[in-house]
Amino acid sequence: MSEEVYTEIGIGNPTFINSQINDKNNNETRVKGFIPLKLQHCYIRIWFAYFVIGLTLPYVWFRKHKKQIIFDFGGIRFTLKNKFRFKLLFGLYGIKK
Repeated sequence: MSEEVYTEIGIGNPTFINSQINDKNNNETRVKGFIPLKLQHCYIRIWFAYFVIGLTLPYVWFRKHKKQIIFDFGGIRFTLKNKFRFKLLFGLYGIKK
């Protein structure tokens, strides 16, 4: 399995643009700036106090090598956290190139 990369742009993280790498052992490493990734989906995350709203955006993905078109309707997720934070983020999720 390749390393997962989450690149987030917005307020609430240590820097305005940062990336988080999750390796196959679920170790997380956060770095400043962008890391090249093979995009899987985009999301918006709003963290207000103890409540987090995550919205995965709909997308269309064309896989040339398999001649497939994939449409994902996206989704919404509500989460309670035990930390008090304020974050407003636009994120990109993918696999490290």
